[in-house]
Amino acid sequence: MSESEEAVAVVAAAYGGPEVLSVISFAVPEPEWSQVRIPIRAAGVNPSVMK
Repeated sequence: MSESEEAVAVVAAAYGGPEVLSVISFAVPEPEWSQVRIPIRAAGVNPSVMK
């Protein structure tokens, strides 16, 4: 349909501080006929509940 969009994500490859974070970019696939794409403005993780 249209040209593929690029997205950016921050990935935590291991448990630890900011040193384990890396920024990656990837092509966003087009949704299938039975799927929709919903834009996300913000997301968060509460590290106090992760064990």
